[in-house]
Amino acid sequence: MSNFSFPNLIVGIIGVILGGWVVKESYYINHHILFLGWAENKWGPGAGTTFYRLVGAGVCVFAVFVMLGYIDMFGMAFGGSSSSSGQNGSAAPVFQGGGGGTVRNRIAD
Repeated sequence: MSNFSFPNLIVGIIGVILGGWVVKESYYINHHILFLGWAENKWGPGAGTTFYRLVGAGVCVFAVFVMLGYIDMFGMAFGGSSSSSGQNGSAAPVFQGGGGGTVRNRIAD
């Protein structure tokens, strides 16, 4: 089920741009901003740049899922719909009461 919303779309677009920038500038990031020496020692020369490319690609994939609404970053913060609403329109689960058959919310009776 998709929870598409405008804020998720904006965050997704920003994430795709940021992830693409990391993929494109991975060599510069590795050699001028933060050198990943542990990756170079463990997996050989060029592994730091490859690691940054993998991180950037992961950010892009995550951002696409956010943009399409499969991962909801905001929930009900901007007026999204609740899929678990009860019979009386509240988000709390509704149970049949023990006496008299009245319908009431289980939370804060």
